[in-house]
Amino acid sequence: MGKIKTLILTLCIFFFSITTVSAACTAEETNRLNSLAVNVKPSFEIITKEIPAEDNFNTPDGLTEEEIENYKYYRDYFKIYISNVTEDLYVKVTNKRTNEVNTFYYKDVIDGVIVFEKKVYYEINNYVIEVYSSTKTNCPNKKLYTLYIATPMYNSLSESSLCEGIEEFYMCHKYLSVDISFDNYEMKINEYQKGKIDKNGNEIDDNNKKDDKLLQENNWVVLSISAGVLLIMVSATVIIVKKRRSKKI
Repeated sequence: MGKIKTLILTLCIFFFSITTVSAACTAEETNRLNSLAVNVKPSFEIITKEIPAEDNFNTPDGLTEEEIENYKYYRDYFKIYISNVTEDLYVKVTNKRTNEVNTFYYKDVIDGVIVFEKKVYYEINNYVIEVYSSTKTNCPNKKLYTLYIATPMYNSLSESSLCEGIEEFYMCHKYLSVDISFDNYEMKINEYQKGKIDKNGNEIDDNNKKDDKLLQENNWVVLSISAGVLLIMVSATVIIVKKRRSKKI
């Protein structure tokens, strides 16, 4: 009988504790946490790091054994920052390409930001950043906000001889935020060189080109007429001045 009473008392205390915790997660507290969550901001930069020789397979041809031994290898990385993560928050970062999930807490914050690095790939990487309330709050583990960030892909086609002299064309950029395929690569470059598309790959309207040409021609006409009128006015002024001088003499 005593054990049953003890069990009932324990269950009552347990349920009472749950009710108390739940009641503490008020709308005011939720609003406060939401305000913190929307301040979380992701960003990235591209950095170049020296890597061990054994991690590289692109040693240049024609090097001596000594040169190969002393050769330094470098690779580009994305340095991804997540700022404004307070002790009331933590974030889950999911790489949609690989389904890799990493969780970062306030203890991972250094100088105000969470930082992690990823290698540059030949594909675009999309990241989903979910912001949660931490266990230090009255609303623990509650998803508050979702952010998205994408790192561009390395464009190996930028090294092609076709891109020489037209590095401003988007398909010749070293990093791209849109997928491209080699199937239309050469065709697009030819269209750009012929003036059919602009540097961003947008088609140039023939009517606009005709209007631009007509406008240029009209400008020349206006300039020619203006120059002619100016010349007549100058000539007339010179003649008038000469006549006045001759009368004075």
